[in-house]
Amino acid sequence: NNNNNSDSDFDTQNITIYCALSLALCLIQFIRLALLVKGSLTASNLLHSKMINAVINSPCWFFDKTLTGNIMNRFVKDISLIDEQIPSVLADFTNQTLFLLSVIA
Repeated sequence: NNNNNSDSDFDTQNITIYCALSLALCLIQFIRLALLVKGSLTASNLLHSKMINAVINSPCWFFDKTLTGNIMNRFVKDISLIDEQIPSVLADFTNQTLFLLSVIA
């Protein structure tokens, strides 16, 4: 009877530890995702601002030689590149960094 009680306590303790670790993992993943989204939005906004400033401060001959559609296409291409590829690259980088830290520790 006493042995069954200690087994039950051991199982309860293991389930509690497993639940705590699962919740910690969920919290870490949420924070990681939030940081990735914030980082990619910051990079996108920074790139867009720099591109706008570069175009606005361009000399008049640039606008004579370059079609407006070409300028718009370049904006769309560069911004979509940032929006689509930077988050996956950052995610891969953080995954590899955390993996390396777990191997070292």
